[in-house]
Amino acid sequence: MTLDKFLSDYGKPAKDFAALVGVSDVQISRLRHGKTRPSWETAKRISKLTNNQVTVTSLMECETEETVNDR
Repeated sequence: MTLDKFLSDYGKPAKDFAALVGVSDVQISRLRHGKTRPSWETAKRISKLTNNQVTVTSLMECETEETVNDR
């Protein structure tokens, strides 16, 4: 499951989730929309907070416009 889907499905405000993770709400927005990759520590915290519904692997699969255009 993606972070976006998790936050949408469970009605978690990004700002509140960001505080739990220990990052800014801007960072969560970027992660949510695949604009950036988290550090390993942040990815592990997100995975743990979501009961592994959002996996480290899914968070590391960042697809930006540049990578899509390179295909």
